[in-house]
Amino acid sequence: MKSKVFTIPNLLTVLRLPFAFLIILYSNSPLKYLFLIIAILLDFFDGYIAKKYNQATKLGAILDPLFDKLFVLIVFSFFFIKMNLPFYFIFLFFTRDIITSILAILSLFKSLYKKIEIKARILGKVVTTIQFITLIFMVAENTTLLTIGAYLVFIMSILAIIDYVIYIKKQLKISNK
Repeated sequence: MKSKVFTIPNLLTVLRLPFAFLIILYSNSPLKYLFLIIAILLDFFDGYIAKKYNQATKLGAILDPLFDKLFVLIVFSFFFIKMNLPFYFIFLFFTRDIITSILAILSLFKSLYKKIEIKARILGKVVTTIQFITLIFMVAENTTLLTIGAYLVFIMSILAIIDYVIYIKKQLKISNK
């Protein structure tokens, strides 16, 4: 993994965030769908270009999930309030993010003493994909599909958390050798 900062994937990652605000600004217009699709495509292409053209960077490995979470948090928060959704939706939607963030911080402290390599996990990517699909339902203000999506995010989040814990335990065992 390279230590470059200015790469096309990193630029695409950063460009994603303004679209969250455009979605909010145009929340009563069909343009909100266009902005959401562009943001999702930017998310896809930053990873695709990074892998395909060997432009993966340490900064990108931090920025991509961070900007995913910021984008989702901004759009979710706005529509959560606009749609007057029940509070438990926050729990359903952000369980994985909260728990994996806590685990990542704990792992970071552990890694000060031991070499632990933390990488994105496939189940985490699946949860992020389902979050983006659920955001589409939210932006469409379709409560039925949003509820189904939120529960699906929650179920996949539990699986992703279990996978993450197993992965960290394996990394700790490897670093003990």
